[in-house]
Amino acid sequence: MFQETADEMWKSGDTNLITGDATVMDMWDFRGWTQIPQNHRLQEPEVLTPDLLNYIHKTPPKFLIQLREPVERLYSDYVFLDYGKTPNEFHQHVREAVLMMNRCLMENSTRVCYFSPDLYHRLPVRIHLGCYSVFLKEWFKVFPRSAFHVTTMDEFSSDMALTLERVMEFLGLEKLPDTQMETILKSRRRNVTKNKRGQILPETRKLLEDFYRKCSEETAELLGDDKFLWTAKTQY
Repeated sequence: MFQETADEMWKSGDTNLITGDATVMDMWDFRGWTQIPQNHRLQEPEVLTPDLLNYIHKTPPKFLIQLREPVERLYSDYVFLDYGKTPNEFHQHVREAVLMMNRCLMENSTRVCYFSPDLYHRLPVRIHLGCYSVFLKEWFKVFPRSAFHVTTMDEFSSDMALTLERVMEFLGLEKLPDTQMETILKSRRRNVTKNKRGQILPETRKLLEDFYRKCSEETAELLGDDKFLWTAKTQY
């Protein structure tokens, strides 16, 4: 992915290329922290992915993050990864996951529970990934807020062209030609969750909204925007 940029840097020592990596897991997947030498024998990590990126970059990279309403994100993730198929299965697994997370948080810090490889593999549904504030805090400790452009899936779905224009502006690039923008807007989605059988049960949604409430409030505060509370009035 970075070969062309690396070749140009090797030849001339500099490059005008803007190269991106779209690995979604980089934002939240800190499970390998115990393998980093500086974290040896620690109960919580001192060095994480943001620290490693900061070490190798002379100037801060620019980060594009798109967040989805946590409850819908979780159900889509659940079906897409084949954890289960039906709303009833989902409800049972959500109940188990909430209990497991709350039990862990009663005995450990937030960072221990959310970055635990063991707990990750035992959870019946990846409930912790929707607590965006936990992971954003780690990135904001290392990089300035101005290095991040955060949007929502609702914004992207409702006005893709405007969302992309703002991304180009954030990257310091000129507006795309109309023909190129039109090609992008007509592109087919690569990942579509199939085989959803029914909608999230009301009792499941209530359980998850209660679980995510504090995290969403922290996310809205971190980003200075109430749309990340995911209420009907603030969603796009």
